[in-house]
Amino acid sequence: MDFQHLWAAFEGRSAKENEGVIIFYSKKHLKSYAKFFSAFMPRLWVMVCPKSAFELMTNPESRPELQGEVRFLAERPIVELKPKL
Repeated sequence: MDFQHLWAAFEGRSAKENEGVIIFYSKKHLKSYAKFFSAFMPRLWVMVCPKSAFELMTNPESRPELQGEVRFLAERPIVELKPKL
């Protein structure tokens, strides 16, 4: 499933020039019954976002003129692919 999500982000959809791909690796999203099989479970959360979204998410001082809903829409993922567990 991780490979399918990466393939969809980079090749299937092919991220455009003004977009970036953000990838998170997580074990914490697994539900209690899936934690037993965690070594075999998908863990990548892939998001295709606007180019400046990562900086907006990680640096609260970046572009202070964007606030509220406008900032939310600027950092919101265009496509979000995460394991359904």
